[in-house]
Amino acid sequence: MPKTQTKQTFWSWVHQNRLKVVTLMFLVLTPIALVMIAYIGSYTANRQFHFDLEVTEETVFIKDFQDIDDTNPITLTIEWLELRHPVENEDGSLSGGYYRFSIGYEVEQGFAISQVRVTSLLQTDWVPMRALGPVMQAIATTGTNVTVQFNYRLPVSPLWFVTVEEPTLYLRVNYTQTIADIPTQREIYIRYPLKDINPNTVN
Repeated sequence: MPKTQTKQTFWSWVHQNRLKVVTLMFLVLTPIALVMIAYIGSYTANRQFHFDLEVTEETVFIKDFQDIDDTNPITLTIEWLELRHPVENEDGSLSGGYYRFSIGYEVEQGFAISQVRVTSLLQTDWVPMRALGPVMQAIATTGTNVTVQFNYRLPVSPLWFVTVEEPTLYLRVNYTQTIADIPTQREIYIRYPLKDINPNTVN
């Protein structure tokens, strides 16, 4: 009697060619995994935020930032006044670059707020560019100029499909709120992206 031919199923083909399948999967998945590790590692490594000059055992890393419009009873007003690009020195280092902002605030009616101070930080995603501004700088309601030295060149493209054009402005805001004649110290953290904002002056 002639032999009956059985149709080969997908799983039987995989079982029969398991060595080739494993090799193919290794050759395809390994580069994908390495790329994903590079992207995730680059992103998460630059998502730690603190307001100290150097990291110490007492450094507090901030995870939660508020939008500028969600900071009742005090609301900051920020205007990007000037961007000065750094210049290259003879030794290849960069200097003279800065971002300058006018930062003021408004207080909701019925609240007693005083001694408003900000600590400013410029930091980029994806690449390790970080610059701390003046610590605990007092600001006025009408606005105070705050300058952050930033001696890096942007934009940069650290990875495929990733371009870093501007840093983000992070602010630690300290103020005193008086309730029933008792002054209480408050602290909030604000994230202010500069990506879609243009400075008044570029040098």
